[in-house]
Amino acid sequence: MKDEIRNVKLDGKSWRIQFVTKKTCPNDRWGDCNNKTRTMRVRTDLSDQNTLDTFLHEMLHAASYQLFSEDWVSETATEMARALLRSGRIRVVKDD
Repeated sequence: MKDEIRNVKLDGKSWRIQFVTKKTCPNDRWGDCNNKTRTMRVRTDLSDQNTLDTFLHEMLHAASYQLFSEDWVSETATEMARALLRSGRIRVVKDD
């Protein structure tokens, strides 16, 4: 599995997504999004639901950095992750 994806296009800009360990992120976060460096990080030690939720959450921030509140991004990412997993067409692959 890749630890990093480069050149992900969101809002017309190229982003880098990194999959990182728990100790790389602040204790109170599952991921983060840096608009200046155009880098997103998602922790690899989360459940499938939380991994997908965090991935979507950070991509929503990247795609619309100034448009939406943190509450809207959190709620929407969670709803999207649940729907994608319930569809049975999405599988989260993590390191063993």
